Amino acid sequence: MVNGAVLATCKPRHRHQKFPSFLREIDKAVPEALDVHCIVDNYSAHKHPKVKAWLAARPRWRMHFIPACSSWLNQVERFFALIAGKAIRRGSFGSVRQLIKRLDQFVSHY
Repeated sequence: MVNGAVLATCKPRHRHQKFPSFLREIDKAVPEALDVHCIVDNYSAHKHPKVKAWLAARPRWRMHFIPACSSWLNQVERFFALIAGKAIRRGSFGSVRQLIKRLDQFVSHY
C-alpha cells in the first residue's frame, strides 16, 4: 500500500498448501529490515497449522485478520476491477496459459 507495488501469482486453487509459497514470495520481495503486515480475510487457509508454524518462525510478520467486507480488502477488489476492465474484458483467450500471461503483463505494466 505504501508505494502501490503489486505482487501477483496465479494459482489453480486457493488452499493452505499454496499459501506458504505465496508468503515466501512476499518474504523474498520485502527488504529484511522491514516488518510485513499481511492483511487477510478469515479464510481457513490463512489459519492452517502449517501456515501458523511458518509465521511463528518469522517474527517480522504480522497477520491481520479482517472481515471479508473490510475496506482493506476493498482495495484488493478495486485492483481486481482494474484487471477485469483493462486486461480481461473483451479479451479472447484460447487457454488458461494465455489468460495468465495477459494477467502477468498487466501487473508488470501497472
